[in-house]
Amino acid sequence: MSCCGQKRKALGLENSAASLEQTRVTDDKSVVRVESRSAPAAARFRYTGAGSLVVDGLFARNTYRFSAAARELMILGEDIAIMRGHPELIELRKSA
Repeated sequence: MSCCGQKRKALGLENSAASLEQTRVTDDKSVVRVESRSAPAAARFRYTGAGSLVVDGLFARNTYRFSAAARELMILGEDIAIMRGHPELIELRKSA
């Protein structure tokens, strides 16, 4: 596999769409439904770089613009893995 496929896998982008559903037929012809877990909840990220950063979300449905004026943004669950791939972004954890 090319390096791009390995990078996507490392970022956890494989099967990251919300609520994937598959149907599979086993050897004895019975049908088994497999549902994956839904996308994680939204998370807040802080930009630590200089200047600005624009990141397109999964399938380019959302565009996130970080700057000095907008250092922290709430990110949809489906886009969290993409944000984790940018070293200048820090995921803020909720304090327990």
